[in-house]
Amino acid sequence: MRSRRGVGLLLVLAVLVVSTTAALTMARQAATWRVSRSIDDDASLSRELILGAKPIILLWLTEASSSVIMSPEVHLPATLVSRDAFDTHLGTATVEITAFDQSAMTPWQLAADFDAPVTMPRVDTDVVPGLDLLVDRPDSPVYPQGNASASFTPFGTARVTTPPDTPQGDGPWLGATFATHAIDATNRRRTRRVSWTINVNTAPMWLLEQVLSDTDTNSIDVIRNARANGNSATPPVRSVDFKGTTVSLSARSDRWAIRTDVKLDGVGTSTWQIFVRRGQEWLQEQCLVIAE
Repeated sequence: MRSRRGVGLLLVLAVLVVSTTAALTMARQAATWRVSRSIDDDASLSRELILGAKPIILLWLTEASSSVIMSPEVHLPATLVSRDAFDTHLGTATVEITAFDQSAMTPWQLAADFDAPVTMPRVDTDVVPGLDLLVDRPDSPVYPQGNASASFTPFGTARVTTPPDTPQGDGPWLGATFATHAIDATNRRRTRRVSWTINVNTAPMWLLEQVLSDTDTNSIDVIRNARANGNSATPPVRSVDFKGTTVSLSARSDRWAIRTDVKLDGVGTSTWQIFVRRGQEWLQEQCLVIAE
C-alpha cells in the first residue's frame, strides 16, 4: 500500500509540475505577446505621428520658409519649425520638426571645390544622392541633430538669433554641410557648367565668402549687417562663376531638408525628408529613416 501510495503521490506531483510548467510557459508567452503588441502599437503610432507632421511641414514651407533669416554667427543652416508634446493612449508623445536649408550648403557633387569645415567622403555621384550612403565617423556624424534654435516663429520670420540651445553632438555634420539635392537629378553628373542656387539669408558666412570671393569686397559686409539686424539681405549680383560653376544668388530657398523626431514612451523615431518646390507646389523628393 505504501509503495502504491508513494507512486500515487509522485504522479500527483508530476501532474502539478507539468501543469505549473505549462502555466508558466503560457504566462510567459502571454507576456511576450503583450510586449510585442505594445512595441507594435508604439511603432504604429510613431509612424502615424510622422505622417501627421507632413501637413505642418508643407504649411511652413509654403507660408514661412521664404522669410527665414539666420544670424551671420550661426554655423548650422537650420531653424526649428515646430515642437509639440501631447498625451496619447500609449503615453506622452513629442514631435519636433527642424528645417535645414539645402541652398545654404555645398552641393556634394562639388564638395572638392570648397574649403569646408568637414571633408566629404568619396561617394558615387552618379547614383541617387542621399545621406544613407554615408557612414558616421567620430569627427563627422552624418545626420545633424534637431532642436536647432532656441527661439522661433513657425509662421512668420523664422530668425535664428542664437546658437543651438541644447548639445548638438560633436559635429560638424555632413548632412548640414553638404546638400544632397542642391542640384537637380538631371544635373547629377558633374559638368563644368552645372548650376546651383545659394541663399544669402541662410548660408554660413564661410560659404558665402568663398562663393563671392571675386565680387565687390563690400558685398559680404552688406549681407552680414543686414542679417545681423534681422533684415533680408539682397543678393549683390544675380549669379557668379565659381571655378567653372554658375552659382545663382537668391534671398530664399526652394530646397529644404526636414528632420522630424518623434518620441513615444521613451523610444525615438526620426526621418530625414527632402522637399523641393516645383512651380507653386512643394514636393517630397526623398524620405529616409534615421538609424541612430
